[in-house]
Amino acid sequence: IKEKNTLFSLKEIASSREFQISNQIDRIIQQAIKNNMFEMYYQPIYNIKTRQFVSAEALIRLKNDEYGFVPPSMFIPAAEKSGAIHEIGDFVLEEVISFIAENEIEKYGLDYIEINLSVAQCIESNLAEKIMDLLTRYNVSTEKINLEITETSQEVNYDMIEQNINTLS
Repeated sequence: IKEKNTLFSLKEIASSREFQISNQIDRIIQQAIKNNMFEMYYQPIYNIKTRQFVSAEALIRLKNDEYGFVPPSMFIPAAEKSGAIHEIGDFVLEEVISFIAENEIEKYGLDYIEINLSVAQCIESNLAEKIMDLLTRYNVSTEKINLEITETSQEVNYDMIEQNINTLS
């Protein structure tokens, strides 16, 4: 690496945890989907005016038996590329909405939960229907979720995204 004047051997790179994970990321993702190895965490959002936590952002984590926690920066782009992001996104939506339904957010004084949507999810023709069905099934008000579209480098069907946003609005 020129910037650091460092020399690495292929053996050193190939044995690194990051290299091994990236080499097997599709298998790791499929195993996580099959064996329910995803976990949801909720990062609180604090309002400095009211001096209270008002919401939380839902964060998905992948815990692999061999490698431990796999960073989202590794598995999310790979899942978007392979199409597995749709199954992962469905898991997130259901987990978060069921969490809200169990009145968990009221226990913590939260008004709503922020849910990140991949652009790949936003171009699903049935996204709005899927979200509304979950809200109805769990008897959760639309005011209890806030959807955020994550950035991506993929080609995008903006018409479908706009249609989904309008339907969800």
